[in-house]
Amino acid sequence: MVGLGETYFAAFYLAVGISEFGVGLLATVPYLLGSALQLLTPWGVRKVKSYRVWTICTAAMQGLSLLALAVLALIGQVNFTTLLTFATIYWASGLATGPAWNTWIEFVVPKKIRATYFSVRMRICQLCLLASIAASGFLLRAFDVESQRMFVFIGLFAVAGVLRLMSSRALSTQIEHRSWLRSHYEAAKQTGDGELVNLIRQTVPFFAAMQFAVYISGPYFVPFMLKNLELGYLYYMVLILAGYMGRVLAMPYAAWAVKRLGTTRLMLYGAIGIIPMSTLWIFHQSYLGLLAIQLASGAAWGCYELGMSLSFIEKIPGHHRMRVLSLFNTFNGLAMVGGSICGGLLLQQLDKSTFAFMTVFTLSGVFRIAAMYWFPYQLLECLDVQTKPQPVPSVEVAVVTPALTAPVPIIRTSKIPTRVPTPAPIVASFNAPVTDPVQIS
Repeated sequence: MVGLGETYFAAFYLAVGISEFGVGLLATVPYLLGSALQLLTPWGVRKVKSYRVWTICTAAMQGLSLLALAVLALIGQVNFTTLLTFATIYWASGLATGPAWNTWIEFVVPKKIRATYFSVRMRICQLCLLASIAASGFLLRAFDVESQRMFVFIGLFAVAGVLRLMSSRALSTQIEHRSWLRSHYEAAKQTGDGELVNLIRQTVPFFAAMQFAVYISGPYFVPFMLKNLELGYLYYMVLILAGYMGRVLAMPYAAWAVKRLGTTRLMLYGAIGIIPMSTLWIFHQSYLGLLAIQLASGAAWGCYELGMSLSFIEKIPGHHRMRVLSLFNTFNGLAMVGGSICGGLLLQQLDKSTFAFMTVFTLSGVFRIAAMYWFPYQLLECLDVQTKPQPVPSVEVAVVTPALTAPVPIIRTSKIPTRVPTPAPIVASFNAPVTDPVQIS
């Protein structure tokens, strides 16, 4: 779904005549509105009395929003308002899926195989993303005429919507016991809100600051590539694929690092790795250089998101996780919109020149450094570090169909987004929030 759908949202917005600033807003404002609506997740789960039912319904709603976009494009009713509306529904349903799914999956996947399982799962998701993005890119390249290209977008969104509905159907085959939800509610009553507030203070400031820094530049890589660099869809697609390939290649080492170093330290190293990636785009004159940057960026983002996802499950008690993730998504959305607006205003002031984009990309790197001040370093002391190095066990894994995402989550979610973000989409890892709409730097 992510590779056929949200990865090409920005390119679709440009194709229907949305300005660069409008693209930046559409990449962030729907996420913000969706993150506000998904605050209803704890209430919704309580009403339906099931993590499973809530996850299935919100996943299906996300698929229907993609089908609606395809229909609107087919009848020629696409404008900023309709795009804003259905993109908001898309992100609201995707983000509402995440907190419930992250809480539910703790019971489904045993702790002893969790790191290996999710690293394998992420690798499979990224390989599927690679295949779908490649297929989409070749179609857009083959039908490069403006009138034909619109039908390609319509087909991509329709297929993505159907696949998301199939994902919802697959989720319905997973088990759930009523006692799981009941035990969480009883534990939450016993501990009160003091523990919840402390968890929010430990995690939210860093992730919001990092998301703000990333989104100063994140929404504007696509306009820079397609307009300033005048890259064709094929070259654009290859750059995106390089980012995902970096994630795939990094996953075996990331799983090993979790066993040796712990989840929070893996997240720390991933965060350090993504700091310089936007600034390195000053070497945009070399396409091979951009490919190398994308591979390194994908590896760093993969480590960051896997560490984040596992941290959310292992460090946040299950009875608080859904509320923490719901609040996190809201602050995440605010940070994304704030960063996008700052980057967009700076581009407008500097006339969208190449120098303007380089300034925005460099500023994003500076703010990423500043965000590290709020990293939850205190959690590093609580890691379950092995006293003896142990190899990652070879485990036969039954893959659970992903609930979202690729930047993009991405989880894009990319839909995101463990103690992180989506991304992003992607969210592939645990429906973490999308960190970058197109999985770039």
